[in-house]
Amino acid sequence: MSRPWPVEGDLLAGRYRMTERLRLGGMSVIWRAHDETLHRMVAVKLPVVDAPLRAAAHELLRRESRATARLAHPDVVTVHDCGEATSPDGDRVFFMVMQLVTGEPLAEVLADGPLSWPDAARIAQRVARVLVAAHADAIVHRDINPENVLLTPDGVKVVDFGINARIGEPDDGSGWTFGTPPYVPPERVAGAAVAPASDVYALGALLFEMLAGRPPYPETTWDELAAVRRPSVPPAPPGAPAELAELCQRCLRPEPDLRPSAAEVAASLMALVDGRSSAAVRAWPGPPPRRPARRRAIVTTGLGLAAAVGVVAVWASSPGDPPPRTAPTPPATPVPGTPGPPRTTGATVGSPRPAPPRRTGRTPLLTVSAAREQVYAVIDRNARQGGMSPDAAQDLRQALANLTRNGVSDGRALDREMGALRRRVADRVREGRVTAAAAAELDRALERFAVAFRTALGARGDGSTGG
Repeated sequence: MSRPWPVEGDLLAGRYRMTERLRLGGMSVIWRAHDETLHRMVAVKLPVVDAPLRAAAHELLRRESRATARLAHPDVVTVHDCGEATSPDGDRVFFMVMQLVTGEPLAEVLADGPLSWPDAARIAQRVARVLVAAHADAIVHRDINPENVLLTPDGVKVVDFGINARIGEPDDGSGWTFGTPPYVPPERVAGAAVAPASDVYALGALLFEMLAGRPPYPETTWDELAAVRRPSVPPAPPGAPAELAELCQRCLRPEPDLRPSAAEVAASLMALVDGRSSAAVRAWPGPPPRRPARRRAIVTTGLGLAAAVGVVAVWASSPGDPPPRTAPTPPATPVPGTPGPPRTTGATVGSPRPAPPRRTGRTPLLTVSAAREQVYAVIDRNARQGGMSPDAAQDLRQALANLTRNGVSDGRALDREMGALRRRVADRVREGRVTAAAAAELDRALERFAVAFRTALGARGDGSTGG
């Protein structure tokens, strides 16, 4: 191109006024922009690669926009728009428009050390719920790691579906779509097709790191991964209740068919956090004392860094604060078709985290009927208070009634039905008939319902779980 494009003040696609370049990576650039149609600030992502790679970069961005928009999950960054714009030189450039989200990458929090086990379990449970929704739609994230988990005032956000794939889809050979080494399972290093079990392994590595302050294994490069053989019994994370440690180990099993599903992980973590575990909960002393936290504002979307797509962290630090660290140079001899740098984290400081309180009793499990009534109560309350339209409320009540009336045969069928129900909620949000706040509250109630339904399936053994 004859001049840099876009630049501050440019109008993209006749709608998005570029106001500030937030971050430039190896494959993409993120701009803060003003949506001049809806009068709101957004994040705009565009590829910035040389002509020979432009078509592949555009296709990755298209896939990311479609997958993220299709999920429309409360814990996934919202895609507002996508399309093509024409540069001053006449080049057609694909772009994606997303919400600006304020928060802090989990990687920056973990730079200060491990989390308390309840905090780690809660975060992992939110990530698992996103994976349940993705896997129900045959989407595999492929790059679950602490850089791609954002802690916001509204909870957890999973970001960067830039290298997502459909279940069973082969790698494209570009090396852009392989993931981050410490979170890549053995079968992927050996060349197996992408599968939900790959995400579950990464989730297990994430959970281990939250509990231990480091990944489960020391290898951080493709060379090291190719040379190592994983033990059949993965390491147990320190300082965690026995059931949580065992769940983490199951996620990290080298055999993908022995790992639990994301739905099983989500249900188990919810039970642990809610105090329904039968295991004795040991007190954990918590991380060492921390320095006072620096104030910063972080805006995140997907961004290409080196040979992978990562998180944008836009820092508004006080004078003298160091900038975030840059990614290291990739290994000289990567696994064929899978180049990419290991993840690095910047040094940040978080607030002290107290040790978890000891639990003295167990919370009774909800029945399917009781959990369903809780969902109905959320729907009815939001319909009365304006959180959803009356027709949307009736539609969702009927969908839930049909699910319990017809029953499901097993856990996989339940995952499919719950995925369809969540997509129905997402559709109503896009139509403006359900607010984001109502959808988030409803999602929590639906998760409790799914746990109760799954428990009933396991107890009855015949898959008959009517209301």
